[in-house]
Amino acid sequence: MAIVTGGFKSTDIESRAKVEPDTHQYVGRYRQGLDVVSQFTYFLVASDSVEASSTETVIVATAHGARKGDVISFTSGNVIYDFVFVQSVATDAITLSQKLVAAPSPGDTFDILRPVVARSSSSGAISVAFTESPTASTSTTSSVSGSASSVQLLASNGSRKSASIYNDSSASLYVKFGTTASTTDFKYLLGPRDTLEFPTPIYTGRVDGIWSSASGAARIAEET
Repeated sequence: MAIVTGGFKSTDIESRAKVEPDTHQYVGRYRQGLDVVSQFTYFLVASDSVEASSTETVIVATAHGARKGDVISFTSGNVIYDFVFVQSVATDAITLSQKLVAAPSPGDTFDILRPVVARSSSSGAISVAFTESPTASTSTTSSVSGSASSVQLLASNGSRKSASIYNDSSASLYVKFGTTASTTDFKYLLGPRDTLEFPTPIYTGRVDGIWSSASGAARIAEET
């Protein structure tokens, strides 16, 4: 349902005789958004329901399928219509980027939405291709002690669906997608307490790392 309000184009600042109303849509509780033409949309990854022990910032949902950057849109319960981005995920939990107005109740339903950018052809036609990311059923954690020489963080794994590396160290960690990392040959630089969430498409090869000094450890999670 659109809300029509009075408004003026920027070109009509000098002459207000011509009024062209703008329109708004509800985008969340107590929030409205100005209607615009956009080549950006979301696709439905999955629908799920809230489980016990959920809070205003963490949704408990077994094998939910969400990932960082997705959007949670509640479809029932006391926070229905709330629309919140995902900050981080665990196997059975979703951490939200902002606090909900109230904790959702067990059984409340929500949609997991993923942003997609539309592409246009040379003729101007807009097309959107929706590619569903593979789901994972197993999560394995491991630790690798900090080292001033290159060490293997992850072995090559063709079944890898996602992975993350947390640098639990006061030293910087240089991560290479491949063998033998160095401070000049690396892909990602993780500062102390930084986390690397593997981007898509997911790299499935060997991952090596080296620290600026031998301290702490890498805490690694791999989903297959």
